[in-house]
Amino acid sequence: MVGTNQIIFYICGAIKNQSSLTIGYKIMASVSLFIRSSKRQDSEVAIWLRYRNGRNVDIRVSTTEQIPARFWDVKREAIKSAEVPDKETIKRFNGIMKRLDDMRSLVYDLGKTNRDISPTLVREAISDYQAAQKQTESGTPSGILDYLLHIIPQMESGEFRHKGVRYGADTIRAWRTFSEVLRGFLEHYRDSHKGERLTWDKIDKGVCSSFLTYLQVNGYMKSSINKHVINFKALVNMALDAKVHGNHAAPKAFYKPQVHEYEKRKKIYLTETEVQALYEMDLEPGSLHDKVRDVFLCGCYTGQRISDYGRLTRENFTTTARGIKVVKLVQKKTGTSVTIPILNDNLLQIVKKHDGNIPRLHEQVVNKEIKVIMEELSETVPSLAVYEKTLLDKKERVLETDGKTIYERDEQGNVIKPRYEMVTTHTARRTALTNLYLTRLFDSFQLMHVSGHKTEKAFWVYIRLSSDEIAEGIDKILQKEKDAKINNVF
Repeated sequence: MVGTNQIIFYICGAIKNQSSLTIGYKIMASVSLFIRSSKRQDSEVAIWLRYRNGRNVDIRVSTTEQIPARFWDVKREAIKSAEVPDKETIKRFNGIMKRLDDMRSLVYDLGKTNRDISPTLVREAISDYQAAQKQTESGTPSGILDYLLHIIPQMESGEFRHKGVRYGADTIRAWRTFSEVLRGFLEHYRDSHKGERLTWDKIDKGVCSSFLTYLQVNGYMKSSINKHVINFKALVNMALDAKVHGNHAAPKAFYKPQVHEYEKRKKIYLTETEVQALYEMDLEPGSLHDKVRDVFLCGCYTGQRISDYGRLTRENFTTTARGIKVVKLVQKKTGTSVTIPILNDNLLQIVKKHDGNIPRLHEQVVNKEIKVIMEELSETVPSLAVYEKTLLDKKERVLETDGKTIYERDEQGNVIKPRYEMVTTHTARRTALTNLYLTRLFDSFQLMHVSGHKTEKAFWVYIRLSSDEIAEGIDKILQKEKDAKINNVF
């Protein structure tokens, strides 16, 4: 009979010997494998690892490896290889046994080099090992930032798509911006966790809260914070679908803080009078400003994004079966097909002016030059020079903090800017949809068909009416009702 003070070895069939050693009265570490009982022998069960060292250390963690319960030999702590039915299953089980062997040795060595071994430390070691295995097998990086930087070039090439649709240039640019934000957060996480890096399996509500706090402390606006939260959650889902990790609870951990209107930057629209004044503005034919003005107006007349209205050609202009003039296109960002009725002949005149092809201009060029054009126009259209209360984005706050620029403020200390400074390429889309809405001739379903929005919630973001404008609209409707009653007295 083997005594408790003698040397004991546990031999585990197809895998290497586990280390369980007793010398004299000093008990050494042991690593064993087990499964939890299952009533259904054909059901897949997880194989667990148990690390023991004396009476005070008893750690049990899942290896995440799974096999049907009936194939596990409890006594030998190994798979019943003689009962495996086919070659494919044998190949699968051999891989599992190899990984279990590696994990067993890894954890045993971990116990020798770490006096304060803990369940968290063991789980991290196993997770790192499995991530390295996946990377070796698939060539896909397992690290959070490494994975993102791996797929961005695939987005650009079209190899990686969203529901079969290629990523647009704007979306890819947003992912690159997010990658820098993520890099900063991961460095912050490591610094605040004594060198411990963030891995997929650690992502939970606590990590999401830390991410929000990091963005807030670093001066990001709430609207920007929400965009980065959406991207982080999307990244987690992408990696989950690609089986880079198995943390199915991670996507549910993300939440967006509520953003009130006063916490957003001011987003304006141009009135029909302002749009017409821009159309009639005397600019040198063929000049950069002439081209920028015309490209921008195409957005004001179609309600599309610049990625769509900036690439219109004569092929986009056609008529319906009843002879109605329309613009047809497939939106670059979403792949949505839209048909837009031509409600203003100015659009046709612009297209004719450029021989059916709208000038191709980079969005940054349009954003920069349209402000210069609108400032010049404000000399004859005073409404464009009216100051509006707004907020500074992170870049602007840094510039002001560094003393490189100063922004005007009202008596309450709120940042104010003239309307012409707030005009961007996206102002054109808001302008078209808001002015169409103000006609009261179309319902939201019809307008969403023009804009390409799938939900009313997303659509209403583009209707940029002030409280005064809403009140005036209600008053007009009530006044019409009163006039109708008066005219129908008899």
